[in-house]
Amino acid sequence: MLCLGPPCTTYSIARHPHLRTLQHPEGMDVLNMDVVMGNYLCYVCVLLAMAQQSVGHAHAGENPYTGYMRHTTAFLLLRLLGNHMFVMDWCRFGRPWRKTTFWVTSEAWMQGIEQRCTCTSGHLKLQGSLTSAAAAYSAEFCDQVATLALSHAPSADQGISQGASTAKTSNSPLMSVWSVQLAESLPWTTYIQYPFKERGHINIQEMRAKRTLVKRLPRDSLVTIQQDSRVCLGASGKGRSPSQSLNHVMVTEL
Repeated sequence: MLCLGPPCTTYSIARHPHLRTLQHPEGMDVLNMDVVMGNYLCYVCVLLAMAQQSVGHAHAGENPYTGYMRHTTAFLLLRLLGNHMFVMDWCRFGRPWRKTTFWVTSEAWMQGIEQRCTCTSGHLKLQGSLTSAAAAYSAEFCDQVATLALSHAPSADQGISQGASTAKTSNSPLMSVWSVQLAESLPWTTYIQYPFKERGHINIQEMRAKRTLVKRLPRDSLVTIQQDSRVCLGASGKGRSPSQSLNHVMVTEL
């Protein structure tokens, strides 16, 4: 499951001066840099959720219920795509504060987290450093989600079968967004860097770079190699190419 939590800073009703209203959840001044960054992160999360959904995988995103994010076009689009919205109070999951939160998810089984406040006494008021502490999920909440997920998880054989089927049939452009976001979030170090000895087509050069990498990896290693050339991806997947030049590079990779 892909779990998303876009920053609620500019969407909060506690923000002063207000940058958003119910009538303008995307911002009263759309050129304000705080608004721009808040909208960008919101849209990225929604695109990632759509990418997950397009290949049949689960996603869930949350934000404070009293904020303006659930009123944005982006989150309304997720609802139109058939996703569920569940509302919960954190006092039901071991927290001394209420902090009503909404979840938008592709999974109906997450309805099990929809537990509202039944407290007879008051709650701790969130202010100062407590607002940061309230961002962390409690152990009780994590246990509840894990229990719900386990009861609806496919068997190992079903998971492998579904994954293979999805990999063969999915050709959504949203998958590129998912891959780019994943790549940008990982730490990277330079492993190999060198100039090409001769000029060549971009596809040939990319396949040569892959060949160089493969030859230097330990034989028993399993690595994920990301390439942006669909020509190279297709040739590597089939093990051959109509291009003699590309075939030559692939043969010498072995």
